[in-house]
Amino acid sequence: MWGMASQLDDNTIHELAIYYATRTAYPASGADPVMVARGKALYEHGSLDGKIASCQTCHGAQAEGVAASPRLAGQHPAYLAKQLAFFKSRLRANDPVMLEVCSRLTLEQIEALAA
Repeated sequence: MWGMASQLDDNTIHELAIYYATRTAYPASGADPVMVARGKALYEHGSLDGKIASCQTCHGAQAEGVAASPRLAGQHPAYLAKQLAFFKSRLRANDPVMLEVCSRLTLEQIEALAA
């Protein structure tokens, strides 16, 4: 995405942001209901041991995004899992909060959140 986005002017970026911000997010279909329930609980409440914070604190109750924290609603589960894994492995290191949170996630928790 970087290669294409780096060629956009500020007005085009603004117009694209407006366009995508107004799209309706639909839940992924075909996901394992048990994994979805686990992911939802982790997203809303964090981990029971307190080592993982609630995702909705930064990303919003409906994953709509808040301030600089991006919207997650409507993203493809495989994309979300990949990004969380990148943060966990430090291949993606542009957000210190996500680095900290993802360092504590298990692979099963990543899959559940993505679901």
